[in-house]
Amino acid sequence: MKKPYHEVTIFKKTLNKRVFALIFCILVLAITSFVSFLLSPILNLSYVISKNSNSFQKSYYFVCLNTQTKNKDDATKEAQNLKSRGGAGVLILKENYFVVASCYENEEEAKNIAKNLTTEGKIFCVNKESFSFNTKKLNNDEKKQFLKYFSFLTTKLFEIYLLANNLDKKEETNVSVNLKLKSIKNEGAALFQNLQTFDDEKFSQLKKAYLNFLSAVEYACSEKHTDSAIIPYSSILREMICHFVLSFQK
Repeated sequence: MKKPYHEVTIFKKTLNKRVFALIFCILVLAITSFVSFLLSPILNLSYVISKNSNSFQKSYYFVCLNTQTKNKDDATKEAQNLKSRGGAGVLILKENYFVVASCYENEEEAKNIAKNLTTEGKIFCVNKESFSFNTKKLNNDEKKQFLKYFSFLTTKLFEIYLLANNLDKKEETNVSVNLKLKSIKNEGAALFQNLQTFDDEKFSQLKKAYLNFLSAVEYACSEKHTDSAIIPYSSILREMICHFVLSFQK
């Protein structure tokens, strides 16, 4: 027997509602994922500090050439050679001298880069450098402020890292990158001024980090670097990033 027309109509309405509900759920999930992606650096910072309320911890990964020598002069020659090809050229002394090519937040990315750079006679490896800030005396609101100000530093470091890559790919010029660095320096200086209203004892490490950051960016903005025909500007940016990150250890 043929079903009544109104039953078919009801079925269509029910199906439409189900399809609409499914589409709505997919959109919500997509938007949530996208927002999570955009906020991932901040979310990661929040996770790190909440796991240990007494300190904020972070690690960076340095792709290094193992010079296999304890002789600083020999290591410096390797550093100059690496700088001429866009590497940071920063020396780290462990059991031997290591020359830093670049610095990364992601360990797997660093390992892949090291693997690709390793050739016969040239051994690249990854050195992990970790640091921590004492947040024991900070209340919850102060911790939020800490994360807000520190996330600016990590975000700008990543922007400078991208600028170095863009220089290598000829997608930026020395002049355009220099202008962007000056803008970053101005943003950092404004935030540093705001930081002066914070408690010196509680935020001393963060204030020092801002001073080091502003000094590092000022170094990279120097005209002697933008006009150099010997050392690529991308090398100066990578050197700046490495020196700044290593300054946390001091």
